[in-house]
Amino acid sequence: MTKKYDVVVVGAGPAGSVAALAAVKEGASCLVLKARKFPRYKPCAEGITTRGQRLMKKIGLDPSPVVLSATKFSVLHYRGEELRVPTSKAMTYREELDRFPIGLAEKAGAEVVFRERVLEVKPHADYVELITAKGAYRASYMVACDGAVSRVAMSLGLPQRAVSLFSAS
Repeated sequence: MTKKYDVVVVGAGPAGSVAALAAVKEGASCLVLKARKFPRYKPCAEGITTRGQRLMKKIGLDPSPVVLSATKFSVLHYRGEELRVPTSKAMTYREELDRFPIGLAEKAGAEVVFRERVLEVKPHADYVELITAKGAYRASYMVACDGAVSRVAMSLGLPQRAVSLFSAS
């Protein structure tokens, strides 16, 4: 039997978690599918940009409980050159940044399923169907937040983008 939702979010990192939280706050039934279990170690993703903080606060999500410190600039390394760029980021541990918003989304009413990888996405006129190894889900809307090597994008034949990540200092 195919389970039905208003919104299915693929990926439970900060982007997917905030999308799920926004959906349930608007009254939508929401399922979040995440291929792996948290916590996960990601050394390159421990900062929240000023824009990210502003967007989180816009939906009532205050990231301050997981913020450890702030930066005034980022150091970019490219072809042996170092460039210091003025920036403002809230620094955190990725494990905490992952746990915090998905916990709020779940508490607000999102259903969260870990260790369930989307294998295929089938768009239809009025809904989208997501196929996993454990079953199928149907939703009016899907939000793909499954990372740089997106299975959703591959399944839909969308081009992959190269993403460059820089360390913040």
